Amino acid sequence: MKAIKFSHDYPKLHGQITAELLAVKHLRIDRYTPEELLEYDTTYFEYAGNLGKIKEYFPLPTGDYIQLIFLGNLHIPFCTIRKAYPPSKVEYYTASIGETFIVKIKESETDDGE
Repeated sequence: MKAIKFSHDYPKLHGQITAELLAVKHLRIDRYTPEELLEYDTTYFEYAGNLGKIKEYFPLPTGDYIQLIFLGNLHIPFCTIRKAYPPSKVEYYTASIGETFIVKIKESETDDGE
């Protein structure tokens, strides 16, 4: 089974462990990108000792991306924004529409998240 890797345990994932890829959309991140989308896609929490949870954001610089839209094993949809380069990455995900992916979190895995 293919895997989709995440650098953090994002709230948008809702603890889901597998997900079917429903769609791949091209997306440009720039000054016109809705803040709501960036907030949804990039928010995660870090634990800072006595301070508790601190809200953090994964950086998404201006550029061309793809938005991967998934339906998780709890039937909760989520998306993730990934770089659209190299073109083989776009082809890989487009060819994978309809397939189920394992959701891997870097913090709980030995391999790198994305």
